[in-house]
Parts: sequence; structure tokens; C-alpha cells
Amino acid sequence: MKIFEGKVLIDGNWQDPESGETLPVMDPSDGSEYGRIARGSDADINSAVQAAQYSMENEWGPGQVECTFTADDALQAADNYALFRTATRQVCRRMGYFATFMCRPGIDGHYSSGWHLHQSIIDEY
Repeated sequence: MKIFEGKVLIDGNWQDPESGETLPVMDPSDGSEYGRIARGSDADINSAVQAAQYSMENEWGPGQVECTFTADDALQAADNYALFRTATRQVCRRMGYFATFMCRPGIDGHYSSGWHLHQSIIDEY
């Protein structure tokens, strides 16, 4: 995954943070600075959440949410999914919830969950 030093990723685009501020990334072994990351502001968070709302929707079953990702090359798409899954689990855990990405059997009176993947057969996206 490409890391753009001092930038925030919003709606699939790396951009400067609203504040223009960055924070140091320190090497814990010797205390030296080896990079800088963007310091996201409330405005950056609001922009990211607003962009994310277009890619998420509630599904028919209890607790089901569908998340849609932009088409990308195979390795980048896999990296994006792994990052999303890890981040989602961490956020939910910190809020006292448990996020799972497994398929589950049908529950009487509710729609069942299923993981699915759409693939493109063209070179351009």
C-alpha cells in the first residue's frame, strides 16, 4: 500500500489535511523521527464520514451492512479490504461491539448474510 506522507485519504484520494498540520512518527527503539503523518481535524473526519456514507447501506437482515469499494487492481483491492476489516473490528471493539465478516445461516423471519464479490472483465475502471 502506498503511504503519502502528511496526507489524509478521503474518498479514495490522498489530500492535504484541512489544518495542514502533521505529527511525527517515532522509532520506539531509538526515539528518532522517521516520518510524519497528517493530523486530521474535525473537518477531515466529517469529509471522510460523508464520503463513506455513499459506500455503505443497511441491508435487510439484523445487523447487516453492505460496504462498496471502488474498483482497483487485485492486490490494492485486497489490501483495502484487509485494512477495512481490521479497522472496523478495532473501532467496534473499542465501542463494546463485535464485528464479524462471516456468512451466517438464515434465521427464521430474517434474510441471511452472504459475502460476494463483483469482478470486472475490462482493463479500465
